[in-house]
Amino acid sequence: MIEQIHTVVSCVKQLETEEATQETTGKKRNKSKHTPVCYRVCFNTGLEVCFSADEVYEYHFYEEAALRHPFETIMSRILFRRLLTGVLPFVVFTRRTEYQVLQRAEQVPCGTEPVWKQFKTSALDLLLDYLRREQYVDDMRYAQVYVRNQKEKAVSRLGMFMELTKRGISKELAEQAVSEGAPDEKESARKLLLKKLGTFTSSSGQSMSAKEKGKLYRFLAGKGFSGETIRQVMSEYAIKDDGGDLDASV
Repeated sequence: MIEQIHTVVSCVKQLETEEATQETTGKKRNKSKHTPVCYRVCFNTGLEVCFSADEVYEYHFYEEAALRHPFETIMSRILFRRLLTGVLPFVVFTRRTEYQVLQRAEQVPCGTEPVWKQFKTSALDLLLDYLRREQYVDDMRYAQVYVRNQKEKAVSRLGMFMELTKRGISKELAEQAVSEGAPDEKESARKLLLKKLGTFTSSSGQSMSAKEKGKLYRFLAGKGFSGETIRQVMSEYAIKDDGGDLDASV
């Protein structure tokens, strides 16, 4: 049926009546005012769709006019423009991933008629192509900047990787960004350990109970550091327990 659409049968301005309340001489009365909402266009197959005045003008949706482009192309382009209008404020001032853009696009109102659903995929493809071309989105760049910003926050490589994939970055790009830009794993674990211990240093010779040591171990493990890294870093600061080896199950 979509393939058979080639001509506009009618284009009628739709009006919405809004009730405006005015107060005159101490009394309230209702005054109707009309605001143009859209133009309802009927095509040769009987399909009716609402378009804005700008869309009617751009695509020549006038009575008994033949379509200048295939119907599928027109609908995809119009939906792309609507999505772009809703998404641009989301990406202009803050770096976003493609996944985040698609999530936001789902919230953009694009038309109530069921016919629009058929063109959502092609419109989203146009949207991402445009945003990539104009450098509003770049997942690799996003991942690199994220990793760089985490260097002073003592985040493990696994922690960075998991956070990037949660934001929609592919595993391949996340692995590459972390591998190329993440700081030394032991150094990150060391910073986090010192932050957790406060003023505790290797010269203090303080002891910890097995329970305390296990809790510290689990804290670092929960941040994504490996058991070997945790043991090496903890040993540097003479963290001793009251007997027995360090064990995450403590």
